Parts: sequence; C-alpha cells; structure tokens
Amino acid sequence: MSGDGSGNLHPYVQVVGPFYDEQGAASVLEVTYNEVGAMIENGSLIACQLADPDRTWVLPAWQFDRFGGVVAATADVWRVLIDEGRADDLRWSAALWMCSANPDLDEMTAVDWLSEGRSVEPVLNSARTTMSQWQA
Repeated sequence: MSGDGSGNLHPYVQVVGPFYDEQGAASVLEVTYNEVGAMIENGSLIACQLADPDRTWVLPAWQFDRFGGVVAATADVWRVLIDEGRADDLRWSAALWMCSANPDLDEMTAVDWLSEGRSVEPVLNSARTTMSQWQA
C-alpha cells in the first residue's frame, strides 16, 4: 500500500497518513506491542492493514493527541464505521471517510472536528448514515 515502486505513494497513504506501525504506536501510548494488538482488535485504535505479505498494521498518526493519548471519541466513531462484523472490508474506507471533507460537519473532516474537541454527536450521526448507505 505504500507505493507503486516508483516512489509514488498510494492515494490512500497520501490522504490517511502519516502512520505509525504497531511498535511506534506502543511507544506513543507507553503500552506494550501486545496491548496495541488488542486495542486494534477491539476497535479502540484505528488501524488498517497493508497489502504486503505480512499484512502489516498501520495506525494513522492523527488519532493520537500531543499528550500520548488518543483523540477523544475517535474510537467511538471508528467502531460505528467498521461495523465490527465486516471490519477488514471497511477499514480503509472508514479511514478515508475520517479524513474527507464532510457536509454534515461544515465541510470539516471528522478528524479535524474531533481534534478541535467539538461534540461527537454530529460525527456519530454522520457515521451511522454513511454505514447505512454502505450496507444498502
């Protein structure tokens, strides 16, 4: 997913990145590598898998605040978007949604909206609407 061999980044990486790998996220959060894996699995960290042979997990840097925590409510929105039962199919789409201008959020991205500490309710409502469209 990182590129096409010519040095060009894949469009998903350009929109959703930069990223931490699991070890980098563990360092930011001051937890173990295994704890990061559990947090990915339960949806409390946003992560997508690369199409490499190892299926490497990458975690968008924008979900982490400057204090070494996770931006409030990002995990709540993420869990709505990944539809837990179909998570692997939706992770990249959900990450792109989080980073795209959203008319329900005054054309802000969900990432920017939440990073500014705004109410999570409009983001959750928009995520639920999006999920119903994805499932249709």
